[in-house]
Amino acid sequence: MTNKYFKAYPQIASKSCMARLIYTLIVFLCSGWISICSAIEIHVPADYSNIQDAINAANDGDIIKVAPGTYYISSAITNNSVNNLSLIGSREEDGSNASILVPTVNGQYYGIHFSSVSGCLIAGFEIKNFVHGITMEHCSNCDIIKNYIHDNDQASSFHGLGIFILYCDNIDIAHNIVDHNEFHQISITGDINLPYKNSNINVVNNTILRTYTYDGILVGGRGDHIVIKNNIIAYHRQEGIEGPGPDVTYFDHDYNCFYSNYPPQMIDIAGGQPIGPHSIHAEPLMVDYLNQNYYLQPGSPCLGAGEGGIYIGALGLPNNPPTAVCQSVIITLDAIGEAILSASQVDGGSYDPDGDNITRSIDKTSFTCADAGENTVTLTVSDGQETDMCTATVTVVNGLPEITNVSGPVDPVQLGSTVSLNVSYMDINATTLKVDWGDGVNNDYSASGGVVIAEYTYIDPGVYSILVTVSDVCGLTDTAVYNYVVIYDPSAGFVTGGGWINSPAGAYTSDSSLTGKANFGFVSKYQKGKTIPTGNTEFQFHTANMNFKSTAYDWLVIAGSKGIFKGAGTINGFGNYGFLLSAIDADLAPSTDVDLFRIKIWDKNDEDLVVYDSNLGLDDNEDPSTAIGGGSIVIHTNNKKKSAEILAVEEECEVVLVYPNPFEDQVVFEFVPPMDTHTRIDIFDESGRLIKTVFNGMTKASTSYREVFSPVSQVNKVYIYKLTMEGEVVSGMLVHQK
Repeated sequence: MTNKYFKAYPQIASKSCMARLIYTLIVFLCSGWISICSAIEIHVPADYSNIQDAINAANDGDIIKVAPGTYYISSAITNNSVNNLSLIGSREEDGSNASILVPTVNGQYYGIHFSSVSGCLIAGFEIKNFVHGITMEHCSNCDIIKNYIHDNDQASSFHGLGIFILYCDNIDIAHNIVDHNEFHQISITGDINLPYKNSNINVVNNTILRTYTYDGILVGGRGDHIVIKNNIIAYHRQEGIEGPGPDVTYFDHDYNCFYSNYPPQMIDIAGGQPIGPHSIHAEPLMVDYLNQNYYLQPGSPCLGAGEGGIYIGALGLPNNPPTAVCQSVIITLDAIGEAILSASQVDGGSYDPDGDNITRSIDKTSFTCADAGENTVTLTVSDGQETDMCTATVTVVNGLPEITNVSGPVDPVQLGSTVSLNVSYMDINATTLKVDWGDGVNNDYSASGGVVIAEYTYIDPGVYSILVTVSDVCGLTDTAVYNYVVIYDPSAGFVTGGGWINSPAGAYTSDSSLTGKANFGFVSKYQKGKTIPTGNTEFQFHTANMNFKSTAYDWLVIAGSKGIFKGAGTINGFGNYGFLLSAIDADLAPSTDVDLFRIKIWDKNDEDLVVYDSNLGLDDNEDPSTAIGGGSIVIHTNNKKKSAEILAVEEECEVVLVYPNPFEDQVVFEFVPPMDTHTRIDIFDESGRLIKTVFNGMTKASTSYREVFSPVSQVNKVYIYKLTMEGEVVSGMLVHQK
């Protein structure tokens, strides 16, 4: 059994516990069965309305707990048959919550009387106005601890006692306050004519005051090994200690505080015996014993004067409660989304003003994702008697996952090849990394170690924007976009276009107010066996006096109705500019009836500052949205032909590009011969008269040529052009509109 009385006086606890343990398990045989009876708790008044009924119902080893309150006793509370019985009241050290025992008629009978039992405990009661407060007769291995026994007085004669020990063995009397009883505060005695004696009686750390007829402690009769230590023995009508009698064979008294006994003679021990080498004769300096405050004052000579350096008396200094001091704490969830908090982390310097050791506890120690953010945690500190509490703000942090780098292919990737994406991230509890490849396919990867290498093979050519998402155990995410992965198919075809658009406001970034007609012409294709496309692109925005002309291509992607290619060029013959051109052939796109065009140009020497974008604000891989005003865009595949001024000359897809048509000032012819050959371009009027030979000479295979025709006449007119190359003739109509 563990309780506050044992905790305060451990040497008594161990002895009583061991004794009671022997009786806790009673094994008996009945009809072949073995039963084990263990101790139970009996509560007064919850289980029994009075203490005597509870004792009568108890078995060996049981514990009777008496709630705070006043209990009126009409006859002595007796126990003469139940061994190892613990009778425990609720009185606190400071006198609060007391279980108070008083007689219905003062001074007529004993208070608590235990006889012929062993292993018992009486603790935590206030007992007053009886003949004797506590009596033990023929008992062994019992403890009387932390009781307040006062004003017991036999009405008919002068025999009122606080504690009466009669013919007992191995009794500990400790931390009791025994005050203002009539005859003796503690009487350890018996009839020397009987063959009984008191032996191994220990009176330790009690406050024993104000017997108003006789002595404080009587040691008489037959006795052996009587120990009186660490007690305050003061203010008695006669001697502080009377005895020992001649039949007491061993008597040890020391480390006691004597004061004002047997005034005016001031005799501490009968016969003028010395008080012991370590005992003191001094006023104990209690706070206010006359008003039942038996704590010692600071500066009391009893402090530290007891055996082992402890205080003398039942109580030391008044216990001041500890002070709880909290501090705010930030904790971080771990790899499985949990965090453990200790009381020491929350403690911001809690202390006990008495210097007592304090224990700390908190009402919440484990935190998960659900607790992310601020939490209120209560810290409780205790000195064993008093507690104090404070609250702390505990901020639970789940670090946001962070994608620190995404690297992928810089160069275009041929269709059928594997794309490898390297993703680096930071997060201690990341669980999943998802890659949206931009073509409707999403793949999940296990996130561990801070790096994930994702691989994928596209089944369609295109320019893809890849979205990467990393998620942690709490569901938090971070995303990053990798722009762009270019997947090309050299066998998918090529794209040509020529005509004009109405340049929208904002497209020319140096002066966003400029609008007007802008002419374009382009051809982009892969030569057989090559991975870099060839061709020419020209874009003229006359209002801004801007003439862009390509100088090199990087890649070309043909994806259904859409062609997109990227390269470099000059403006007005100068600079180093990048460009991206995307075009949609309406004949292959069910969503539009008109060809769509976009060109984006940026200055590579000025941090890629955008110079012109006919669809400003669109991502590079989005579909163009500017409708052409005239001309045509053609996606050339093996199974598709289109009637326009952009014509295939042969199966190898070398082309003639004529733009713009209709035209105002000039028309451009661009062509790429399939082989070294002779090429001629002639212009005729409607009557068939030759107006001009634009080109007549030898041309080299796979080389882009550009020629311009500007009519002399300023009137609207229709012309016929004829291009002859390797015996093939391509002709068409040109419309001149001023």
